[in-house]
Amino acid sequence: MKKSVKQPAGLVKSSKSIARSLAFVGSVVSVGAVVVSAVGGLFAYKLYRTLSAAQKALPKMERAAELYIAQSAREGEDASPRLDP
Repeated sequence: MKKSVKQPAGLVKSSKSIARSLAFVGSVVSVGAVVVSAVGGLFAYKLYRTLSAAQKALPKMERAAELYIAQSAREGEDASPRLDP
């Protein structure tokens, strides 16, 4: 037969308050983890949308760059050479 060990009343109160404090800290940490996960998911969604838009716009940007280079080359040929004083 086991004998029960009696603990002082102050120790029982402090262990209950420690347990409550740990439970509170645990719930705050878990809420924080949920918030961080939601923000990470939102970031990944926005990043995916941005990359998709960039991939769709890339051919148009390449064509615009080619036209700009061709136009500036034509203007460079038409311009008279500058004389340095």
